[in-house]
Amino acid sequence: MSVVVVVVVVVVVVVVVCVAVVVVAVVVAVASVVAAVVVVVVVVVVVAIVVVVVVVVVVFVVVVVVFVVVVVVVCRCLRRRGRCRRRGRVVVVAVVVVVGCLLLLCLLLFGFVLLWVSLKPTVRWACLVATSLLHPFGSGFTGHF
Repeated sequence: MSVVVVVVVVVVVVVVVCVAVVVVAVVVAVASVVAAVVVVVVVVVVVAIVVVVVVVVVVFVVVVVVFVVVVVVVCRCLRRRGRCRRRGRVVVVAVVVVVGCLLLLCLLLFGFVLLWVSLKPTVRWACLVATSLLHPFGSGFTGHF
């Protein structure tokens, strides 16, 4: 009778250990899938940031080139008429610098707004995934910005 008890105990222990190993394997697999999803989200966020920055820089370069061309054309026209003196050039350069700085600020604001609007759902989802891993019972960050 004691041999049967020992065999039953050994079988129960082996089954419990096997179930524990399977549970740990499933948890590790799910965690690795979630980690892969978080990595994909991070890559998407980085690519979106790079795309927005490139678009803002390209638009700014185009605007600066257009302003430089306009200033050169205006200065040549004024020079042909004899009105492009030193003071006129300083005023034109000052206007171009001020307008260029204002355009740069507007473009940066536009870029950040575009970036925030495009990334807000992705960032919220990534935060929810990360915090659900840390807080499986719903406590912690809710993802509301």
